[in-house]
Amino acid sequence: MPAASSPHRDAPLFGVQGISRVLRDPEEVGKHERAYDALLQRDDCPGMYWNLYLKGIDDPQSSIHMQVWASQQHSEAFGVSPGFQALRQELSTAPGPRGLMVGPLSPGYWRPLFEEVLQAEPTGCELDGDELGVALHGLTFVRPGSERAYVAAEREAMAAFAAAGGIYAMRCFQNLGNPGAFTWVRHARDPEALDAARAAASEAEQGRAGLAAEETVARYRVWLLSTWPERRAAP
Repeated sequence: MPAASSPHRDAPLFGVQGISRVLRDPEEVGKHERAYDALLQRDDCPGMYWNLYLKGIDDPQSSIHMQVWASQQHSEAFGVSPGFQALRQELSTAPGPRGLMVGPLSPGYWRPLFEEVLQAEPTGCELDGDELGVALHGLTFVRPGSERAYVAAEREAMAAFAAAGGIYAMRCFQNLGNPGAFTWVRHARDPEALDAARAAASEAEQGRAGLAAEETVARYRVWLLSTWPERRAAP
C-alpha cells in the first residue's frame, strides 16, 4: 500500500522545465545548481514547492531541471528577485555558457495535471553524498484529438507503476502553449526497481505510448531534489 497518495488538484499550479546539454565541468554546474536551490530554501520564497535536477544515465551530458510553483506569478517574482539576479550576475562572469537548451518546449511552461507520492521522496544533493534514486522521464507529443485519452492512459500507467513497487513518486504535466504536449517523471529508489516497474507496467505503458505521435524517454539520476510540503499545506 502506498505511504501517501495525493492527486494534485490545487490549480493553478505552475510548472517549469528545461532540458539542456551540459557544456562545462559537471561538478561546476552542479555547484551552481545547489547555489540556486539554496535561494529557493529561503523563507522569502514561499511559492516554490518542488525543485528537481536530473542527470542522464545513458547520456551523461543531458540534464533536466523541473520545478513546481504555487503560480506563474510566484515564479516570475523570483526571477526578478535581488538574490536570483545576483546569482545570474555571478554566473555570467564565467567564460561560456553552462549548458545549451535543447529540443522543443525547452524552456517550457507547464500545468501540473496530477501526482502520486507513494513514499517519502529522498531530498538533498548528490554533491553532499545523498543517494536520491533514479527517474524515468518522458516528453510526449500526442496525436491531435488524443489529449483526453492520453491523460486517462497516463493515469493507468501510473497505477501500474505504483502496483509494481519500488517507485517513490510520479508526476505528469501538460504544456500551457501546446495542449498536445505532456511531460512526466517517475522516481524510483534504484535502477533495478525502475526496470522491474517498467516491466510490470509494460502493457499499460504500451497503451499510453500508443497515443504518441512523437516521444522521447530516458533514464536519469536524481541529482538534486528539494520539496516543501509545509509551504503547500500553509493557508
